[in-house]
Amino acid sequence: MSYILIVLAALLGLAAAWVMFQKKPAQTEPEPAVSLLGETPKKYALFLDLETTGLDPENDRITEICVLRAVFGESVHDGLGTLINPGRPIPQRVAELTGITDEMVTDKPGEEVLHKFFDYIGADHVHAYNADFDMGFLRAAAKRLGRSFNNESRCVLELLREKHPNLRSYKLEDACAAFGINPDGKAHRAQGDTIRAIALWDAVRTKKQPDAGYLRHFYVDNGDDDEECEVYGHFNMAGECFYVRTVRVGQSAIPDKDPIWTFYTEQMLAGKYDLRLLDDELTYKKARAFKEKLLKKHAKTVLNRANPWRKHNAKTQEKYRALKDQIDSLINSGKLVEKVNPDDALEAYRQALKLGEEQLDLLLENSLFGEVDRAYGKIHRCNPLVKAVDRITMVLCRNKRHDEAVATANDLFNRYPGTNSLSGAEKIRNRISKRLGKGSSRQQDWIHTDGHNRSSRIA
Repeated sequence: MSYILIVLAALLGLAAAWVMFQKKPAQTEPEPAVSLLGETPKKYALFLDLETTGLDPENDRITEICVLRAVFGESVHDGLGTLINPGRPIPQRVAELTGITDEMVTDKPGEEVLHKFFDYIGADHVHAYNADFDMGFLRAAAKRLGRSFNNESRCVLELLREKHPNLRSYKLEDACAAFGINPDGKAHRAQGDTIRAIALWDAVRTKKQPDAGYLRHFYVDNGDDDEECEVYGHFNMAGECFYVRTVRVGQSAIPDKDPIWTFYTEQMLAGKYDLRLLDDELTYKKARAFKEKLLKKHAKTVLNRANPWRKHNAKTQEKYRALKDQIDSLINSGKLVEKVNPDDALEAYRQALKLGEEQLDLLLENSLFGEVDRAYGKIHRCNPLVKAVDRITMVLCRNKRHDEAVATANDLFNRYPGTNSLSGAEKIRNRISKRLGKGSSRQQDWIHTDGHNRSSRIA
């Protein structure tokens, strides 16, 4: 009997062990994160593009936004997009470029609609073509809406420059053409440009190569180290070597069909600089070594390859950024007191204007052809000057000191022609014209055509 009881106890123990084993959870793979694009898990990247009334995030506003969550390899992407009423007139030249008119945005939501987009973006990284521009406007808009927007960004333009430094042009449409990208959607509209940015990022990511016809041919390296080569130096009138180039046999010392070298050729023929053969009958490998030696020797004057007529100088760039911070600080302090103490505000703005001129002179001194920039208005970084004059004229007009406002604006436009094409310039002209009175003789002296000021100072 005891033997039977022992066997039954053993059987019961085995049964209990089997039950416990059955209850033990199975070892399975972790579930993938739920996709925001559909029912099945997919990896995505978030891209966006904006259209705006101008270039200044503080004073201009967004007119259109598109945000897409892109799944590479697919042509349809999930996202949001809308026109936005900027609460101010859209400049004519902006309307001509984008096709977005005042009539199109009249019944559209205002800036508060961006809350929906910020919620949609969440904490994702943001990809954009020239991301600093878009992020600057979004941060400014978020601040006005009482929320923060500090997402990290990825710039498609910077990636493109890094991976393909020899493209003839980095305009979004030109870059797409170089890779054979012709997507749906209008250029200079938020959705169309977002789709283009996605396609470009994907092209670089998959190591697609641009069409050779869109490359600067003098950068193309065929890898033949033994090919015969020459080394040329470009010297300014002070005898400084500002650029060194290797030229393979069969290439032209002065290439054509390239906007940069067309510009160089024109300036050389005008006696602005001298092209000298430094050494010939070298192999390509030896020519490259010779070039590197010269680059180190002339490090302070040799141009930055990323911008072939702008010198690279770390100390100058550091000083430039320091001046920018001072200018921004002065303008912000002036804004705080301009209504209660306009004279103090004017003093701050005039100091900012002076620093802006110093900042611009710093650029021109480190530019290949500063005098050409001044003569033809090819100055693209006059925004600090325009921003300062915008505040000065606002305070002067508010206090009915119209003649001073006219003189200040004229001084800017006449001394720096490049400012005429900036969005803030039109804003200044419109303000003064309005304050002078429609149809008055004083207003007739404040006429501008095609974006260029033709007025004379009012005594």
